[in-house]
Amino acid sequence: MRSETTDPTRYYDALHAIAHGRTRTGDIASLVTQDPSNTSKVLARLRELRLVGFEEPLAASTQARRGIWTITDPYFRFWFRYVLPNRSRLARGLIDEVAAELEGRLSEHMGQVWEGICREWVGRHSGRPEGTEADRIGRFWSRTHETEIDVVAISGGRRPRYTLLGACKWTNQTAGGAVLDQLIRQRDLLGSPARRATLAVFSRSGFSEGLEARAAKEGHLLVTPADVF
Repeated sequence: MRSETTDPTRYYDALHAIAHGRTRTGDIASLVTQDPSNTSKVLARLRELRLVGFEEPLAASTQARRGIWTITDPYFRFWFRYVLPNRSRLARGLIDEVAAELEGRLSEHMGQVWEGICREWVGRHSGRPEGTEADRIGRFWSRTHETEIDVVAISGGRRPRYTLLGACKWTNQTAGGAVLDQLIRQRDLLGSPARRATLAVFSRSGFSEGLEARAAKEGHLLVTPADVF
């Protein structure tokens, strides 16, 4: 980054802010004590370097939506969120101590990585017999965050419709019927464009027998890491 920018400190500060949940331009500016216009320039440069991306909720409607800034590379995301705050302890050789603390929080990081992998998987299978149509793939969140959907696929031009809605779980517990019930409620909140969307659950640890039975009966999609890789 030093070879690409004249003042790397501003860029490091912006990445650090995003990694710790400041995803709006104004919020990033307030944390790094910069004028929002200067912060916008910093973020634009980071976007050119493909270190950050600006993501909007993917929806069938064309109404104005508020986007957020994200760190695109999982390595950078991990480093700024977990390594940078612990550099002093790591320099003192407290590696095992830091590693033990991070081990319990690793699922937070991997959950976001897993979501991205699942969206890529949907894209690769678009148009195949075992897949679904997908002109655009992303994720969705409402303004109030009442509705948050990890994987969203949309097809169609003039009258777009949701073709797939997915929930991603990266935990040590099998996914059960409650995950599917929540996804159904979210689909209903999206209205008629989502009425015929395929529902998918992506789970690190597999699925309960009850969920497997429901998925087979109702035509839902269940995906594990073994299926993805």
